[in-house]
Amino acid sequence: MGRRDKILSPRLEAIVNMVTPGYKIADIGTDHGFVPISLIERKIIPAAIAMDVNDGPLASARENIEEAKLLNKIEVRKSNGLENLTVNEVDCAIFAGMGGNLIIKLLSDHWKVTRSLKEFILGPHSEWEKVRRFLLDYGFSIVQEEMVKDAGKYYLAMKVISSDLKESWNPVELAFGKLLLEAKNLILREVLQREITIQERILEQLKVETGEHIESRKKEVGLKINLLNQGLKYY
Repeated sequence: MGRRDKILSPRLEAIVNMVTPGYKIADIGTDHGFVPISLIERKIIPAAIAMDVNDGPLASARENIEEAKLLNKIEVRKSNGLENLTVNEVDCAIFAGMGGNLIIKLLSDHWKVTRSLKEFILGPHSEWEKVRRFLLDYGFSIVQEEMVKDAGKYYLAMKVISSDLKESWNPVELAFGKLLLEAKNLILREVLQREITIQERILEQLKVETGEHIESRKKEVGLKINLLNQGLKYY
């Protein structure tokens, strides 16, 4: 393995480990290009396209790919999401390092390309429940989820494929991840316990305040605590 394998963050390691061996990938929002470089160096994939909408990251990716002597296997291409990717050009697309709403938008903007993918690997930084709901509503199947702690922050990674089966997850599973709950993921449990502590502290602060808005807020926080506790019952 090359130097870049040793400096991949736990967040990116989770993404890399989900890619199906032998697939050609497109790394959307590639940044420094470390993900496709690592996948090639580890002989997991034969080829890749490193894509980004901004010139700066593309230049950085090209420099790193050239340093790794992989320009013959990793193409650098400017693209806003899947815009400059053609149907069936790759097997897998990776969307990491961006918010959940942006991931949903990028998947929706070029539907034919999205539907042609055998799989996509997502690393949403936010809106986890919204991403899960979108995927299930549009006939995709979440086949793997992993949660990691990286530099004090919590990150989710998920592997998704097209499916003929319409899955239905309950509110707890949508909020926290059915596969994570079934696996009794320890990082998720830490997240749930931490969030309960935060919400209970907020509720205590609200108890000394009054007003219609405050009562509505108390109810909202109470419902959130209840949902979190339902998640903990899986452990």
